[in-house]
Amino acid sequence: MISQVWLIRRGTKLEPGGRQNPDNFHHYRKWGFTIYRTYYSKESDKHWEVLLYSLRYQTKLAFGTFEDEEETDQDDRRRVQELFYLNVWENPSQLDGLDVRGIRDFCNDEKLKENEVVEKANFKYRVSTRPHEDRAMADYLFNFVLLADEAVLKDIENGEFVVKAISLSWDGNSGWGWMRIPTGYLLELWIFLMWNKHRAESCLRFHGAEADLAQSIWSGDMGLLDREDVRKFAKGVIIVTKRMRCGKECRRTNQKDFR
Repeated sequence: MISQVWLIRRGTKLEPGGRQNPDNFHHYRKWGFTIYRTYYSKESDKHWEVLLYSLRYQTKLAFGTFEDEEETDQDDRRRVQELFYLNVWENPSQLDGLDVRGIRDFCNDEKLKENEVVEKANFKYRVSTRPHEDRAMADYLFNFVLLADEAVLKDIENGEFVVKAISLSWDGNSGWGWMRIPTGYLLELWIFLMWNKHRAESCLRFHGAEADLAQSIWSGDMGLLDREDVRKFAKGVIIVTKRMRCGKECRRTNQKDFR
């Protein structure tokens, strides 16, 4: 993940020591997800705040699973943890009542506004005008956003801590282009998308009817596993060791639902 947040444009002047020098820390890019709120009521305001807190708190907790890994640079781990960011959109005049398809259309329209047409050698193509420092967000890298609609906020009210993950580039295959995920799974989702950038929709694969998604929860990157070892520890913390087909190993910490 460090390669996503530390990606320096050619010609950038750095102080000696590169990314280890605190004088260069302002060149790091924040990473994370954009989340859209599409349900507004006085009662839901507090549930929205709880959802945002849970997403931020549990994502930072999830980095704890890498604390004891010898192959993990602990300075990098802490730096990436600190750079996690939620880009929050809440605007009733634009977003109120939008469903999954509505928010997908809205986001894709907004992305088009960020592009400009460039012509070179009689060829025309679109170039993003998004600032370099914002290009490590999931909507830019993977075409993924988060949605807090009426169902999500009522789930929060009822003690079920989930949010909807949506693919903006869904082509009609690999499920329905969205899925409910636990609030503590954002880091795992990001890692999956990073390793599978060109087939990101595979994490949303679902073979049932779309209506069934209302009762389904993303279980992690199970589709890419050759084996899974689960060990339970005190206080409900579960350490999951997964060997991926790509030959990499990673450990996940899935905390209990935040209450």
